[in-house]
Amino acid sequence: MSRSGYYDQKNREPSTTARRREILEAEVRFAFEHSNGTYGYRRVHAWMVRRGTRVDPETVRGIMRDLGLVPRQPRPWRPVTTITGDAADLPDLLNRDFTATEPATRLVGDITYSHPGGMVVFGDRTRLPLKEICRLRPR
Repeated sequence: MSRSGYYDQKNREPSTTARRREILEAEVRFAFEHSNGTYGYRRVHAWMVRRGTRVDPETVRGIMRDLGLVPRQPRPWRPVTTITGDAADLPDLLNRDFTATEPATRLVGDITYSHPGGMVVFGDRTRLPLKEICRLRPR
């Protein structure tokens, strides 16, 4: 390459394709970060198409590869709190009598696992069971 050709190419403005690729890189990075790093190129492509960006899936795949964006697979949900050992060792303080003579004299706690509706999911993907406290009252 000649010296004048090198400096001409170096000082030239980016082409239309290069500018479009910069825009697509920003959109791909935003979609990937929006999914907390779980979307692969197919989902990122679908996300972009839903928002009106016309792009080929292989272009999204190449951009993700160039940017080093590798999706991580979320772990499957499993209940965490279990009783180790025999549940018979726990004392039954109500003697299985759930009738109350006055309101709010007997409180019962229940931890319910229901996937995913009964779980509280925090921003860092921590899942905790909902704990419901039921007040036993006379009927």
